Amino acid sequence: MRGLKRNRVHVGRWVAAAVVSSAVVVTPSAAQDAESMEIPMRIEDDRILVPVEIGHGVEVDFILSTGNAVTVLNQAFIDNHGADGDFWLGDVELNMDHYATVSNAELNPDGGMIVGIVGANTLNEFDLLIDPLNDRVVLQTVGRAVEWDGVELGDPTRLRVYHGIMLGLDVDLVGRSFPAMIDTGTGRVVGSPAVGDALGIPLGEQGSSTIEWASGEATDVRVHIRDLSLFDRWDPEGKGFLILGSSLAYDCALSISWLHREMRRCPGSQTFGDAAARGER
Repeated sequence: MRGLKRNRVHVGRWVAAAVVSSAVVVTPSAAQDAESMEIPMRIEDDRILVPVEIGHGVEVDFILSTGNAVTVLNQAFIDNHGADGDFWLGDVELNMDHYATVSNAELNPDGGMIVGIVGANTLNEFDLLIDPLNDRVVLQTVGRAVEWDGVELGDPTRLRVYHGIMLGLDVDLVGRSFPAMIDTGTGRVVGSPAVGDALGIPLGEQGSSTIEWASGEATDVRVHIRDLSLFDRWDPEGKGFLILGSSLAYDCALSISWLHREMRRCPGSQTFGDAAARGER
């Protein structure tokens, strides 16, 4: 397991599970030495950005994405610096066993200096808390149960985990059930053309709807209807598919555990939408 590195003192803060208010509560029988680490985050252009150290104390912006299977690097960065060095998210070394590259224009379509994407093959070895209201991401070693002291979350929703990486669940819109995936690499909720047909939203446009899942719902959700190549892979019959972005967490917090196959969000009915619509943090 790619663990937390005790000998590193960097962006993330080591916290003992029993003594810090933001720490994880773990029973002794589950994990005697469970630890968690906080990493600062911010939302910019509808994406969650976290600092990654690329060597000699230099930090650059990476997107935090549960929807990318592997680490992604900006090709322009590789051309200038290569990809042989270490990449650290706080005290966690990014998984570089497999990585992908994209052009600078794809990663920064509106300009900017984003260097890469932290993919799910790094995040899936931990329990993850995205907590925008406190400008932090928390990674914790996996215990018997997923618990976050001081953070009130609702009942768990069962997730489907594909190949140990990608996260799927079922959601209901207008009385119909659609499969969906959680991708924190985008802030938007994106629906396939079949979802647009069900909601009466034309391709390329957006509209509002209520989305329900096993343990909760969100009202007045802005759904963008697009025809993406990803939908061909996840929904080859074209019956309808959604991508749930990081806006799941904007008004509260979002907990994800790959090992326990669960998602938790604030209890009760919530609203969520694009960061731009509610003021970026």
